[in-house]
Amino acid sequence: LAKISGQEDISIGTPVSGRYHSDLESIIGMFVNTLALRDYPLAQKTFCQFLAEVRQNTIQAFENQDYPFEEMVEKLEIMRNTGRNPIFDVMFTFQEQDRQFEEILKSKIAENSNDYKYERLTSKFDLTLAVAKTSLGICCTFEYCVKLFKKETVQRFVDYFKRILVSIGKDPEQEITQIEIISRKEKRKILYDFNDTGTRYPKNMTIQAYIE
Repeated sequence: LAKISGQEDISIGTPVSGRYHSDLESIIGMFVNTLALRDYPLAQKTFCQFLAEVRQNTIQAFENQDYPFEEMVEKLEIMRNTGRNPIFDVMFTFQEQDRQFEEILKSKIAENSNDYKYERLTSKFDLTLAVAKTSLGICCTFEYCVKLFKKETVQRFVDYFKRILVSIGKDPEQEITQIEIISRKEKRKILYDFNDTGTRYPKNMTIQAYIE
């Protein structure tokens, strides 16, 4: 998100079960709450340094997971907009096990297909990254608002995400500014193809005359 937006102050949401105490496990009812996680991926920070900050920030947020999200929004006196979610527009979710997704994933692997189609036709947020732990490993899915993003755009986001994972896997001590998210082909297109604006102008005319 920081790489795509150029921002160094990023807020995302994540849901919590709200059953942090063992006495609540057998009680029927809706305990789910939403946490807002705010982090600062400054360009000069190393990935390991930033990861440690995110870890500490997340732990502190989970220690306060019983504080209602709506009450926090009211206390911050944020201007409400029916077209947007307050505080954050991007959600991150993690599930220990997702049997339904695992079955879908197995069938798609058998079909050699990467196109997953769900019955859900609406997106609650602009962008959601859902991570599930399965017997096949850690699997990620992106859900997005089609009014904001094209499928090709989100596919580029997925490619950026993969390159970040590969890059930090090779060198976790590198600074965030050094992490490349675009391919050589895309970088060449941006730096050279889009900037190939050279043209010839007549030497016997003034600029004013040429513009006229």
